[in-house]
Amino acid sequence: MARKATLSVAPSDGLVQAIAAHEAVTVRKAMSRSNPDLTPRELDVLAFLPLGKTNREIAAELRLGENSVKHHLSCVYAKLGVSNRTEAAIVALGIFPPLAS
Repeated sequence: MARKATLSVAPSDGLVQAIAAHEAVTVRKAMSRSNPDLTPRELDVLAFLPLGKTNREIAAELRLGENSVKHHLSCVYAKLGVSNRTEAAIVALGIFPPLAS
């Protein structure tokens, strides 16, 4: 009996990172139009929240220190009128508008 060869294709880390980067850029563009008060770096950091990235992962992606990411997130929370990363991610996705104006 002949054996069937199976090809198992799993996405490479590079592909996963490329998709995540594309999603981050999409979120960043949408947020920059809807909230011009955020700095470009705050938008960069905010774009990773809907992707479920940790502060450490965001820092690595943007080549920042973790404390810098924390600082940017604090500024984002204040400017959006939210109190945590989940609320900020919801705003970033456009589900709810920012509370602060």
